Amino acid sequence: MFTQPRVAMQIPRIRELVHIYFDDLERTGSLTMHRINPSKDLRLLPLWIVADYIYGPLTPAARSQLESLIPLRDSLFGRVIQGGITRFHWSRFLPSKTNHDLKDFKMRWQQFNRDVHTACREAGRNPPIVQMYEGHRNGLMTLENLLQTLDEMLFGNLDVTIGGLSWNPLFLAAQQDTQNELRKEQRTAKGSWSQYIARADTLLAASILESARLKPMAAFSIPQAAPTARATGGYLVPGRMNFVVDTQALNINNPYWGVDRKEYRPSRFLERRVPVEMRYQYWRFGFGPRQCLGKYLADIMIRIVVAHMVQKYRLKLDATSTWDKKPGVWITQADSDIRCDEIEPENEGG
Repeated sequence: MFTQPRVAMQIPRIRELVHIYFDDLERTGSLTMHRINPSKDLRLLPLWIVADYIYGPLTPAARSQLESLIPLRDSLFGRVIQGGITRFHWSRFLPSKTNHDLKDFKMRWQQFNRDVHTACREAGRNPPIVQMYEGHRNGLMTLENLLQTLDEMLFGNLDVTIGGLSWNPLFLAAQQDTQNELRKEQRTAKGSWSQYIARADTLLAASILESARLKPMAAFSIPQAAPTARATGGYLVPGRMNFVVDTQALNINNPYWGVDRKEYRPSRFLERRVPVEMRYQYWRFGFGPRQCLGKYLADIMIRIVVAHMVQKYRLKLDATSTWDKKPGVWITQADSDIRCDEIEPENEGG
């Protein structure tokens, strides 16, 4: 259900959700002041897109129920990142606020998914949530597996997806030429809009790859280990030994990217590069079979948001814009306002 062809079929629906979200920002949000802080103002957009993909359209009551879980989930995850006694197995027996909140969250999370699944079955709809519960009933996964997988898809990836998205408007606001080229590309692209979004050989796709190259989501990858010993670079790495990838060294300082490797130049991804050769020169969604399950959905989502913003607004830096990272978040996110001036249709090519 998360393969590239399946995700591509949802492009029109994702585009619709993006339009709805931005319309709301224009009516009651930051865009009323012609400004946007991507990491703050767009944070919930990936949540609603992924929720729609997994559950199908949610009722207002279900949306409210899901949104009410966010502060509690954010608080719990913050305590995990801080460390302390929650790192120890025995801490689950303590009468702590963390354990109390975790029990509350798990109960409410299970109830929400049960209610949505029941509503889908009664309405005769078959979104992924129905298939997942069938997998549970058929013994393919436990209920705990199911609920934790859904939790990571929706909540665990909130900061990750917005981290991947938030730097794109900032780079484009600083690079007016690239912004103008993207508008021209959209106007002149052959085929349908959905086909344009799905293509990997566009400036749109390249600009997103370049943003992710210069602003990796994290300083280091999550620890991984090969099951058996491997010889690499003249070293023998024992099996099951954890390693991490230094994303700064690989994505930015790596001589593979040329003398201008620290500069924003999306066209480098449109040059002839052998995919097999580039495979271990760039870190974004991980490596091998442990790559992010939702990478195609995340990529399509970011492409649609960036395409919408460039098409509708002229993005600009101003005196208050900075390249600072958002504090207190484990994922690298932009923490800056940029100006968004709505483009008059007759002036799109300006």
